[in-house]
Amino acid sequence: MSNLPRSLIRWLFAVILIAAFAGTWAFVIQEDKVFFISILIVTFATIGVAMFTNIERLAFIFFAAMIPIRVSVNLAAPAEYARAKMANGFVINLTDCLVLVMMFSWGRRVVFMHQPVKFYPRYTLPMAILWILVVIAGTRTGNDHASGADMVFHFTMGLPMFLYVLNNRYPLKDYFLHSVAVCGMLVFEGLLGIIQQATGSNAGMEILGAPTTKMDHNTDSRMMGTVPSSNMLGALVSMLIVHPVAMFFSNTRKYKLITLGVLLLVCLTILGTKSRGVWLSSTIVFGYGLYQMFHVRFSALRSGIGVGWLLTFMAIVALSLPGMTDRIFNQDGGSAVARLYMNQIAVNMMVAKPILGFGWNNYTAHFHAYDDTAVQHSHDFPFIVHNGYLYVGVEYGAPALFLMVFIWMRVLRTTLRRRPEGLEYQQLLAFFLPWIFLARMLQAPLYINNPLLSYENWYVLGMCLLFKEWCEEDEKVRAEGGEPESLAWQL
Repeated sequence: MSNLPRSLIRWLFAVILIAAFAGTWAFVIQEDKVFFISILIVTFATIGVAMFTNIERLAFIFFAAMIPIRVSVNLAAPAEYARAKMANGFVINLTDCLVLVMMFSWGRRVVFMHQPVKFYPRYTLPMAILWILVVIAGTRTGNDHASGADMVFHFTMGLPMFLYVLNNRYPLKDYFLHSVAVCGMLVFEGLLGIIQQATGSNAGMEILGAPTTKMDHNTDSRMMGTVPSSNMLGALVSMLIVHPVAMFFSNTRKYKLITLGVLLLVCLTILGTKSRGVWLSSTIVFGYGLYQMFHVRFSALRSGIGVGWLLTFMAIVALSLPGMTDRIFNQDGGSAVARLYMNQIAVNMMVAKPILGFGWNNYTAHFHAYDDTAVQHSHDFPFIVHNGYLYVGVEYGAPALFLMVFIWMRVLRTTLRRRPEGLEYQQLLAFFLPWIFLARMLQAPLYINNPLLSYENWYVLGMCLLFKEWCEEDEKVRAEGGEPESLAWQL
């Protein structure tokens, strides 16, 4: 073995591990799920170490692509409450593992190799205060200490992820590979969603987190992929679509047909989720973004006509899909009114405890006492408010809500641009990332979510600042007569 090339040894080792994994799978497939998932995680982690010398680089490349994959191990079960809740105990999933790999690798360089750290205090100081409020909310979960600790853990991991993106710049080609990995995930989620919509099943993807409930056995069912709800899939896909958009519209000439296919499938996925808030925000943001991008090369009139044709084509496709007209015009007729009732209850709760809120996961434990709606909506619909902003305000307090929005707006104020500087890959990412985050902000008042705990939010905020700085440095290099890093010669 010592005479074989090192790369071949790694590949042989990987094949042996895969064979061992297959045998283990056959043995434990009927056994406890936690044990099986533990074997899965350990095996593939070992394969990664065997095949790649730089596991940190691999973790970054696949980080965003793993966000919707819900392979996880529950280290501690949640307390049993007779109420609707978002707590699941203390859960570690694949995305957490990748983040931990990046954090430990970065920490090792900072401690032992004296890598300097840029703290960006205009963003991190508000984050530090917000972290204190999150910890306070996590300690007020009653007897559900495991879930409270899980919530604090995931928020705590999101903040250094923001700084990691800014302090650890990879070569431009690695970001392109990162986009390729995201495209692979988008294709998988789209194809799985099509199967769900056509068959009313999850295609056996429970092991990757696909829900086993809410699958309607008809062709009008909504795409859910491997995440708990259609709205969540729509929001995630509409955010990560920025990667194939930058790849397709950039001035690199390779892989155009492939990325066009990815974009068409992603648009079909967004339509298939039948998430009207995602439709609205995506149409506004990408309609404007595509117009400005076309305007870099073409006149205002030709750019407007081009965007108009694209939107018309998407509208025709949308209206031709099964159940789409019912979703737009007939289904959930009382949805808007119901949200007004939920918002009214949430505002009453914020007024009652404006500083520290009611504590995490305590919304449904107290909302009956603040229900002054004419129909006593909380008794008919005993779930949390479908508004991410009010959810944060009720459970964490108004100061936490203010700090969260303040951080978001400060990043957008720094990075949002009216039009792209050019059509290079990094320039399109620098332009579209802030706009796509603005779309996420428009979606937040419409869904059940906790925007504080979403890795993708902190990741995109960090990428917004990273690529803004990157493009500014490129312009400085050009002004000095140099040639900035480009994908043209690497692909």
